[in-house]
Amino acid sequence: MPDLPGHGENPAPATSFAERTSERDLPARVLAEAARQFHFTPGPVALWGLSMGGAYALRAAARGPWNAVIVVSSFDALGPVVHDEVARRIGFWSDILMPGLNVATALRCGFQMREVRPVESARNVTTPVFVAHGTADPLIPEQAGVRVFWALPYTRKRRVGVAQRA
Repeated sequence: MPDLPGHGENPAPATSFAERTSERDLPARVLAEAARQFHFTPGPVALWGLSMGGAYALRAAARGPWNAVIVVSSFDALGPVVHDEVARRIGFWSDILMPGLNVATALRCGFQMREVRPVESARNVTTPVFVAHGTADPLIPEQAGVRVFWALPYTRKRRVGVAQRA
């Protein structure tokens, strides 16, 4: 598993969800390093991204060349997800705090939350895509996955809503 920015021992203090130039080709760098370290020639390769990883996968797939993409429970736009989670935790104060959080994110991480829009990357993906999303996901609503799906221009795409088991 790659040690993504803002996680584990990665020296980057936070991820930009592939907005920073240094993160845009991260999946290709991981593949190249794995091929070098484990002595294989990359053949047909699919990207798989879960949640935040879906933003990376869609950004990378829009740049190519990948053979397929699997996106699981990813968001279509970061700003609304953060706003809704802050509102869920602190209520009406979220509208007061969000401008400050946006500024803090820009200063600490080097990007604006409103710029992180995997749905825009999806519009440039030209490979087959499978989108799966939990129908009762409490953090990222299924509708976010639906918006990503409909933004994909390629006809070889499929979307599945995954129901929670009782």
